[in-house]
Amino acid sequence: MSAVCKGGAVPDGPIKARKSAMPDDKPSQAITFLIMVAVSRTLCTKWLLSGDDAFAYPVLYSAISCVTSSLAILLFVMLGEAQIKFIKREHLSSFALIASLTAVDMGATNIAVESISVALQQTIKASLPVMVVLLELCLQQKWHGTMVYMSLIPLTAGPVIAAFGTDVVDFSLSGSIWMVIAVAAAAVKSVKLYQAIQVMRKDMGMVSFLLWLELSTLVILGPWSVINGEFWSVRDYSLVDDYGHWAVICAVSLLGGLRAFATTMVLRYADPISLASANVLIQMSTVVLS
Repeated sequence: MSAVCKGGAVPDGPIKARKSAMPDDKPSQAITFLIMVAVSRTLCTKWLLSGDDAFAYPVLYSAISCVTSSLAILLFVMLGEAQIKFIKREHLSSFALIASLTAVDMGATNIAVESISVALQQTIKASLPVMVVLLELCLQQKWHGTMVYMSLIPLTAGPVIAAFGTDVVDFSLSGSIWMVIAVAAAAVKSVKLYQAIQVMRKDMGMVSFLLWLELSTLVILGPWSVINGEFWSVRDYSLVDDYGHWAVICAVSLLGGLRAFATTMVLRYADPISLASANVLIQMSTVVLS
């Protein structure tokens, strides 16, 4: 083989080796994206529900979030970026329970965010890992190793310690109870339906799963907002005729669907431990920035 041929062939191997040796930064990108979206969502929702000219309709706001997220997904599908698959019949009962728990989680969380401080809300939310372990012990008689129980200390204590640095201590008994209900719903979903969620995501794909979840959750949140009177009382909202403000409401509500997408991305490119660590950073960052 000529020297020219050898000269052209030699660099190819090292280049491929260098490319394969480069670390895949998709997990870190997904985690960073989740943290940014989650923190922004909580702070913007708190401002929207309890700030100046507060949109004090938390359940209706949750329903609006389902609508905007569904429309965004449908736009994504219309652009040819994804296909919609239907839910298999054998998954219908599990999916109905998942949607119900998700609706309770969304509605209760937003009711709590409206009435208590972000620091207190995140402190209560930090009890989720403990509640999951307790439910596994009570419902499944599942025991974990000592290291798992020890790891609950920083997971739970991190946001609590961070909350001591804030001067905002808004407290509402009803708001705190609603937040506990939200955490309980999330814990039950994690313990009883985790495997079902993973199977359905694999069968339908991420986009289809999120679309049907948003639409199914809307079926619950819509009537809830009618029953509690928010759907009717929103006509008395001071900015009901301000289309610019409604655009802001829709934009902020879209962050809810974006967080679900970001969470799915973390589980796709990383592992559950990375997601748990990201949630601790989210809670601490939210408390500090609030």
